[in-house]
Amino acid sequence: MSYASAFPDFPASAIPSDLQSSAWEDVSWKNDTCPSFWSVAANANGVRVCVWVDYPDPMDREDPTLPRFGVSYVDSDSMCYGEAVQADTWAAAQAAIIQLLDNLDDRPAAVLLYPSTAI
Repeated sequence: MSYASAFPDFPASAIPSDLQSSAWEDVSWKNDTCPSFWSVAANANGVRVCVWVDYPDPMDREDPTLPRFGVSYVDSDSMCYGEAVQADTWAAAQAAIIQLLDNLDDRPAAVLLYPSTAI
């Protein structure tokens, strides 16, 4: 399912062009609150980055108090683990995403999914 079919009223112009590249997979689902995209890049354990893109107008969001972009890790079983980053702007989310992707292979999956286990 794509964001366009899961969220037919979501403006296409509100999806950052980076997320429409071959480096990302549209994994939006109609029962979610907003469109989501997974990085094609994954570590050896199948952990990848997941980006949630909420509506530009806060009043269209399920929770208007939350930032527009959420970034989390997702495992090979499609389980999202918390939000690593929340941001109101794509530039702020993108900077965090770049860092998370750069470090994806440098740390074990348990640390990525459960940062409190890091030593």
